[in-house]
Amino acid sequence: MPGLRAPTLLIALSLALVLAGCGDDDDSVSGSQSPTSIVAGSPTASPDPLVPPLEGPPREPYIGDPQDFRTNPDYVLPEPGGVPTPADSSDPILSPPAEPDCPEDWEELYRGPEGFKLCYPPDWTVLTDAYKNAPNEHRWYAGGVYKFPGDPPEHQLAHVSVYAIPQFTRPFPYTRDCPTPYSVQLGGEPSVVCPSFPASHPEARIVSYHVFREGFDYFFNIALYYRWDDGDEKYKDQTDEEAFADALRIIHSVEFFDVPESVLTPTATSTQ
Repeated sequence: MPGLRAPTLLIALSLALVLAGCGDDDDSVSGSQSPTSIVAGSPTASPDPLVPPLEGPPREPYIGDPQDFRTNPDYVLPEPGGVPTPADSSDPILSPPAEPDCPEDWEELYRGPEGFKLCYPPDWTVLTDAYKNAPNEHRWYAGGVYKFPGDPPEHQLAHVSVYAIPQFTRPFPYTRDCPTPYSVQLGGEPSVVCPSFPASHPEARIVSYHVFREGFDYFFNIALYYRWDDGDEKYKDQTDEEAFADALRIIHSVEFFDVPESVLTPTATSTQ
């Protein structure tokens, strides 16, 4: 295409590839590849600015017969009544607002079949809004809202991921494997939050909220990234705290509502 520089073409191609992988009945699985081993400040090849959420360890394919994972002791997650309430109410991560807060100039992500909606700033981008499949598991919903600096978009500063997991799909172990989970309220619902789940570089921090409601396990995650310096071609020991604050407000804007009875007890399948 005449008039377009090579970097712009590469970014456009990356965006097209990401969007192509976000369609209904996608076989990809969230939390996919762990990045190569690098440390903040070390030189490395320029990363893809539109990589999907990493959020900790890979989610390996499930081998075995379809099952109701709510009855499997290996997938039992902490319940709000089984973990302590936070002593520090000044930490916004541990003190979600009593009522969802959606500023008037924000956009809305509405998911009727999964029974929730949330808001996000107009300078954030929805790149994932689709169902995912894994062998021998029911399909599950994955949503992703990203913060990129610059225009055209550069390497992400943060993202918010939303997962609605039905009973025949393995729930994520964020709160199960959390060093210090706490009991909080999110969107008026009892919730467990992991304020610091182990991150994989270039992630600087992961925050994960888990809500069980109406047959779904909901996970609302923040991944904050180290800044990439194009000039020095390396990650800096720096993050964008404004992006992190916006990500937290996105999660705190979540509002739940009832879902159709037909979706509360889905049938296990490897192809649905």
